[in-house]
Amino acid sequence: MRRYLLIGACLAALLSVSGCAGLELFPTKPADTPPGSDQELMNLGEAAIAQKKYDEGRKHLQRLINHFPDSELVPAARLSVSRAYFDEKRYDEARAEYQRFIELFPQHEQVDEAQYYTGLSYFRQMEKVDRDQTMTARAVREFRALLSEFRNSQFAPDAQAKLTECLRQLAQRELYVGTFYFGQEAYGAAIPRFESILKEYPGFEYNDQALYYLGESLWELEQKAPAKAAFQRLITEFPNSEMAPLAANRIGITFVQEPRSPETICRPLERCAQLGVRYAFRTGERDYGQRDLSTRALGYHRQCRHCVRAGGTTIQDKYAHVADRYMRGTCDSQRPPSLGHETRALLRRYRLLPKRGLGQSFLVSAAIRDLIIRAADVGPQDVVVEIGPGTGVLTETLAERAGRLIAIERDPGLHRLLAERLGDRHGVSLICADALGFDFRQ
Repeated sequence: MRRYLLIGACLAALLSVSGCAGLELFPTKPADTPPGSDQELMNLGEAAIAQKKYDEGRKHLQRLINHFPDSELVPAARLSVSRAYFDEKRYDEARAEYQRFIELFPQHEQVDEAQYYTGLSYFRQMEKVDRDQTMTARAVREFRALLSEFRNSQFAPDAQAKLTECLRQLAQRELYVGTFYFGQEAYGAAIPRFESILKEYPGFEYNDQALYYLGESLWELEQKAPAKAAFQRLITEFPNSEMAPLAANRIGITFVQEPRSPETICRPLERCAQLGVRYAFRTGERDYGQRDLSTRALGYHRQCRHCVRAGGTTIQDKYAHVADRYMRGTCDSQRPPSLGHETRALLRRYRLLPKRGLGQSFLVSAAIRDLIIRAADVGPQDVVVEIGPGTGVLTETLAERAGRLIAIERDPGLHRLLAERLGDRHGVSLICADALGFDFRQ
């Protein structure tokens, strides 16, 4: 009996030594605490991100933010998380993190960096000119905010360059939409687009085109006074533009352009030479010599804002080898220019656009042209009436085979093109009229 009491007493004494000792008999799961200090987590996170282990790096940084909310390293950790998303090209997540940083730390010394990368994330998501420009407009907003609030920021110069590029694309978008409406003969819808370029995007290389198409649109709507004002402004402000002679011809004044100086060249000379040669190739003008191609490159960037004097060294002397290389590699083909190249060159030369309102669709396939000719089986004894000859691709071949050819074209611009192309052909009659109302008995 004593032994039982002694054992019981020992057990009671053992249990009463410490409450903590009793807990050790039935240990609970320890709390989930991060290993090491905030600095250690920061180092681990940045090291992982440097090795492009972005998920692992963000986990370390997020533990720092969660378990050390008062640490002075939290702002840097949030920026690192944002930059990790940006480097992965996950721009939506990166932008959300940068905006969160700006909200939490509006007075932080690196808030300009967050503002810059917010704009850059929109910039990287910009679409092509023929697509939606929402991201471009948002990039403009963010870059302007940076330049307004942080003029002395290290990011300001690049932000200014990116802002200029965004504005140029928005201006190009307006011109793209405006010329589309112009081609559809929707002149009322086209005019605000051209006016927007002149008002909101001054100084870019599209202003001469905007003035020309604005004048043409107003002219078509019988608003002759504002149309003449647009043409006169074009001639005054852009006398070297390819549009200036067209504007002068429209309002009936004599205008002679001064020849361009070959010494005024674009800073990225090699790029200009490449574009010039490609332009010549695209328009079928491949009979240029290398010096002429170099000069064409100068004309291609006729309003480049970075043009400088080259100290008397002309683009022909300095970059003729560039034109020569691209001429041999790109233009010196044994194949003749395609029918598509010829058609585009004609339309460009006469400043014409397809008018969908007239259902204009131009023939650009030589194979289809030859198939039509064979199927028609035209001979010298035949009289052919062609309705809607367009650029004269089919007309020219028919004129060689038929005894007489009557071509009826409703569009005055195309009629002028046809008159210069086929007007001296024997047996060819060109009539500018609507075939639906034309009296064929005459």
